[in-house]
Amino acid sequence: MRAAVLRGAEDLVVTEAPDPGRPGPGWVAVRPAVVGLCGSDLHHFHGDGGQEAYPRILGHEFSGVVEELGPGVDRPELAPGARVVVWPLESCGRCPSCRTGRENACYELVITGVHRDGALAERILMPAERVFATSAAPDVAAFIEPLSVAVHALAIAGVDRDSRAEGLTAVVVGAGPIGQAAVLALTEWGARVAVVDPAEQRRQLALRLGAETGLWAEADALVELARDWADGYGADIVVDCTGAAGALDGSIAMARKTGTVLVLGLTSARASISPGALPHNELRVQGASCARRQDFESAIVLAQSRADDIAQLLTHRFPLDRAGEAFATAAAAAPDVLKVLVTL
Repeated sequence: MRAAVLRGAEDLVVTEAPDPGRPGPGWVAVRPAVVGLCGSDLHHFHGDGGQEAYPRILGHEFSGVVEELGPGVDRPELAPGARVVVWPLESCGRCPSCRTGRENACYELVITGVHRDGALAERILMPAERVFATSAAPDVAAFIEPLSVAVHALAIAGVDRDSRAEGLTAVVVGAGPIGQAAVLALTEWGARVAVVDPAEQRRQLALRLGAETGLWAEADALVELARDWADGYGADIVVDCTGAAGALDGSIAMARKTGTVLVLGLTSARASISPGALPHNELRVQGASCARRQDFESAIVLAQSRADDIAQLLTHRFPLDRAGEAFATAAAAAPDVLKVLVTL
């Protein structure tokens, strides 16, 4: 089969790769249709995954079509030809995280496209329990996985489709794909939202998705703008999607007393913060990563109801043979680039 194989840092080739074969018991063969590129893909592309990560077929944000069911898969909605989206996590079920319902933080977590070969290929095998039927168009469905990351973070803060956010104020810091996903979820569930980003295009896009205002200024002035917008007290929830260590101190300062700061951006850099602000204001600073099953299922519902909005986030498309260009475009991070897709 054809696949985009990352052989080493920034060494991506589209070539022939071994076909994974027929699905075994409990597994499903899926033909990927659309694959989204995200920040973790770029980390591996640039060599942050370590030498043991190569060679690797990347791609964990994807939609596709069921090709074949393995023995014992009795899911009528997954009949061959069904449009599907894949939750790309496999957990051990035994560790402390799994035993407490936090399988997304499994000590032995395996993520398709990170720890084993992913969807930038013509065919992939997945456990049936990780495959979900969807009515969303393939490109919109490919955004469900990053949407589920935002949904999971908000669920940790007590906001979801059942415990809605009417009356809450939320500041989303960083209006990239995950930040825009947070705007979608927050506005869908009733929160007032302000978005912080230096790029006017991204702030305007967030407004079209339902944000109330877009903010940008120098650091101290920006904190004051955000606090003033949130009735002078600071926001109930601050969602830091920047992946920039320097942004955390400002995000903490934007939160009201007893508020929650959700940290979604990945970085290996060290942040400088004022620890005294945490006990003084009784703040909760909470990291969030991949989604749990229930978060992923909520994201499917949300994507289907906000498909037109999600379509605005899908800015660049490349065929598999131009996967290298897709990675270069995503890595350049121009203001007009949000979600880069590879179509198969």
